[in-house]
Amino acid sequence: MTVSTTNTRAELNGDGSATTFQCGYRVLADSDLQVYVDGVLKTLTTHYTVANAGTTTNATVTFTTGNEPPSGTANVVLVRNVPNTQTSNYQNNTALDAETLETSFDRGTMQIQQLSSG
Repeated sequence: MTVSTTNTRAELNGDGSATTFQCGYRVLADSDLQVYVDGVLKTLTTHYTVANAGTTTNATVTFTTGNEPPSGTANVVLVRNVPNTQTSNYQNNTALDAETLETSFDRGTMQIQQLSSG
């Protein structure tokens, strides 16, 4: 996989009825995405779910029933927030899987993007 955009944030417009919003960039895990509506941080699984995390497809946020964002300009904000940790543990003298290695590189690139955009 590649990290093909430097975007770490998407500002989208709620309309009071739309429930699905695409952020325009990849995330590695559902928890790597923070969602704000009118400046209030929402809770994963309570207020929204994330589709396509860990894939090559851009992440999509779907708000749960009753949590549809109200009408507003740029009132739905999606922010990639990858923890600044290294989760891979490679072992000596074992096969090195290319996808696992690439995910580690992607994670590091996403962390650097966050630092440079914040």
